[in-house]
Amino acid sequence: QAQDRLASEATDAPDGANAPASPDALADRLYLPILSNVSGQPPVCRMGVNVANVPASSFDLAQLHLGWYIDYKAHVTAPHPNGASYMPVINLAQDGDSGFTASPSGASLDTAIAQNPGADWIIGNEPDRRFYQNDMMPKAYANAYHSLYYYIKAKDPSARIFAGAIVQPTPLRLEYLNEVLANYWEMFGEAL
Repeated sequence: QAQDRLASEATDAPDGANAPASPDALADRLYLPILSNVSGQPPVCRMGVNVANVPASSFDLAQLHLGWYIDYKAHVTAPHPNGASYMPVINLAQDGDSGFTASPSGASLDTAIAQNPGADWIIGNEPDRRFYQNDMMPKAYANAYHSLYYYIKAKDPSARIFAGAIVQPTPLRLEYLNEVLANYWEMFGEAL
């Protein structure tokens, strides 16, 4: 509407020029559509956030109309503000050459899976980061992902499983991902 108004103003110019508004006249403006046919709360969007070091209930997440959030844990009861999805994260630690420990695990993990049916699970957090976060060698991460993927899917076939995020897409970290994929294929004969 604003673009039409500008074009109309250019057409109604006092000097009689009937040229449409130039692209330069519109270049410094951003026009966004207005949701005029939505009553009540706007729909939940696909945007998500990280909530770290404090409970999600400490924030008024509902006002953001989030689609999802993570808190780097796998809670049994997590709030769902405005229907936002909670994405549980299983943290990892390397044990030996290719072994791992997971948190949560055992009965705690079983309960979290049962209480979050159909959840989007994230396996690990920045496994490529040395000395912080999950700090996993590619072979150990491939083993952890495979084990936890099939463990969760056996208990909840509707769950979706995602690999943990890397720190940033630098050439070295992309090589880490290539090593994970190669190790996974070598160890299990299938693609991650």
